[in-house]
Amino acid sequence: MDYRTKEFLVAQIRSGTFIEGEIILVPPTVDQLIESYRVYNKSYDEALDSELMTEEDLKHIMETSGLWTNLDEADVKNVEKTIEDIKCDMYNTRLEKAFLKKKRKSLRLVEKQLQILFEKKSGFYAQSCEAFAESERMNWIVSQTAFENDEPYTGDATSIFNKSHLQEYLIREIARTEPWNSYFLIYKNSPDRLFLNKKNQELTFNQRNIFSWSMTYNSLLEAYEPPEDFVVKDDDLLDGWFLYQKRKKEQEKKKDKVDNKMSNVKGDQVFIPINEEEGLTAESIYDMNDANARMLIKERNEYIEKHGETEFQNFPEFEREKVIQAAKAMKRVNSGK
Repeated sequence: MDYRTKEFLVAQIRSGTFIEGEIILVPPTVDQLIESYRVYNKSYDEALDSELMTEEDLKHIMETSGLWTNLDEADVKNVEKTIEDIKCDMYNTRLEKAFLKKKRKSLRLVEKQLQILFEKKSGFYAQSCEAFAESERMNWIVSQTAFENDEPYTGDATSIFNKSHLQEYLIREIARTEPWNSYFLIYKNSPDRLFLNKKNQELTFNQRNIFSWSMTYNSLLEAYEPPEDFVVKDDDLLDGWFLYQKRKKEQEKKKDKVDNKMSNVKGDQVFIPINEEEGLTAESIYDMNDANARMLIKERNEYIEKHGETEFQNFPEFEREKVIQAAKAMKRVNSGK
């Protein structure tokens, strides 16, 4: 994004207005927001009287008809987990450009898959009482806050409202660069000077979003181990850094729980039962093993795969220990000790 475009968008964000051609959209006041929810409640009751179904009704129908089931919800969670895993992998391999390029391509494809799932789900709710009421509420707000050639705007309310919301990647780029960054550093403790809304006007979506991201980027400067500059400038890598830090903290918490349980246990091998309520899954417990322990687990699994079930003392490490002890005994005999 070139600097002049940023200047224009920063001016729009600070003023709270959205301008497109002859259309101007201004922020609603608190009173207008309150009234909009009266419109919502009235419209919802009208929809019920017209025998439109509620979201809860539609959810039940979708489940019983197989249009959207628990398996579909599981698909959404799995795709979201895949996106997180890819971003973590990208951060962990951030210096390997070829691998990073390949992962980024995979990420875009998986994000598209998630978007398709969301669109499928939201499409089922488009004819609900809630959707009708929200549409009427939005139409009312735009009728009070949008103007075309100084006359109340009568066009597509949803379209103009959606256009006024800057995409996330644009907000993030603006938030971490000039000229916005200077305004934020100067006025972050004086929102009334940072945002120039008129009296009683609410903050817009863009204003709330950019302030949140600015606080986030500012906090990175105070992090104990801040990400590299090139990571901060790359949304995918920075998301991966946040996920890496989150998972690291979660792992440390799980380890602390295990350490507390092991504090009175003697020996170097401890059995830890799975307890998903405490976050102790099979995967997380396995991750607590160090490299040597993982090699030992792998060796035992390979032994069982080759020989079938066996006694604990037959594992290879015990045979090695016998050889070592025998060698030590022979050495003592030869040395006369």
